[in-house]
Amino acid sequence: MATMVEDPVCGMDVDPEKAAAKIEYDGKTFYFCLSYATTSSRLSPRDLWIRQ
Repeated sequence: MATMVEDPVCGMDVDPEKAAAKIEYDGKTFYFCLSYATTSSRLSPRDLWIRQ
């Protein structure tokens, strides 16, 4: 079983190998359960959807 990571938008667990999208930002890789995240990638992820 793969190590699951949290989708920073919806909070769901995501298998990094099967993620619909991924974005590298500020030295970290964020994985998403849906490709909606990539439509916003031209804007700053920190301003839009990275929950911290």
